[in-house]
Formats: sequence, C-alpha cells, structure tokens
Amino acid sequence: MEKKPKKKNIAETVRELVKDAVEECGCELWDVEYVKEPTGWNLIIYIDKEEGISLTDCEMVNDAVEPIIDEADPIEGSYCLEISSPGLERDLKNHSHIEAFVGVQVSVKLYTAFEGSKSFVAEITSHDEENDTVTFAMSDGNMHTFERKALAKISTIAEF
Repeated sequence: MEKKPKKKNIAETVRELVKDAVEECGCELWDVEYVKEPTGWNLIIYIDKEEGISLTDCEMVNDAVEPIIDEADPIEGSYCLEISSPGLERDLKNHSHIEAFVGVQVSVKLYTAFEGSKSFVAEITSHDEENDTVTFAMSDGNMHTFERKALAKISTIAEF
C-alpha cells in the first residue's frame, strides 16, 4: 500500500502533480498551500498569467487539476480545493518569483533587525540563486545584500 505524504509535503506533492495541467491551461503555477482554516483544510492552488487571472481561468484550471488530484489521492480526509490568483500584493517565495520582480519595489520583513528595523521597502536590484542572496536598493541610495534565510517575507506592493 502506498504511503500518503505528510501534511508538510502535501503542497509540494500537489505542485508536482498539477504543474503541467496548469501550464496546459495557459497559466503559470504560482504557489500551492495546504492550510488549516476554522472550517477545515484548504488546498489552495495559486495561478498567474501576464494579463491577469479571470474566473474562467480558475474554472478551467479547477476542471483540469481536480481529476488529477482525485486520482493521485495525496490527502487523507476531506478538504476544500481553491483555485486563486496570488493577488496584486503577493509573497515572493522562491527564486523564480524573486527573479520576476527584479527592478520592482517590494516590502521586506526580516527575522533579525537591520539598522534598527525588521522591515523596509526597497527595490530588488539583483538575485543570486547560486549564493541564495537578494540585493536591494534602499531608500537612502545604498545597496544591501541579504541571504534569503534572513528574509522572513518579501511582498510586492500594489500601487494605484
């Protein structure tokens, strides 16, 4: 009997299962989360594309991935499947996310204070995947490079 993945591995397992199907729908797989909500467990698949995500895109991806997830059955118990856009203000969680937003101003939260603060707004000027670092142009004009493990969160900023 095949062993079910642990909860912490479910999002990664689902990501691998549905990536091709999402791309065949003309979308990019942005992220997958498996989270506990007050009403139960939610499996959230975030999709994106250059011109933005429509309800039709969400429905198409849902119809494409639901049978794949049902057949693989990586989740014990019940859950709610959600297909969503990552939104205008999105978290940059991996190398491809960060690389896509080089040259853009973002909000950064640190685990440990830097120059007296655990948060700042700056422009991503470069990303070094090999050394796992991100360089920011700070508001004072200085450049600072941080290891990704020092960055608690990087989020885009919606400007209206």
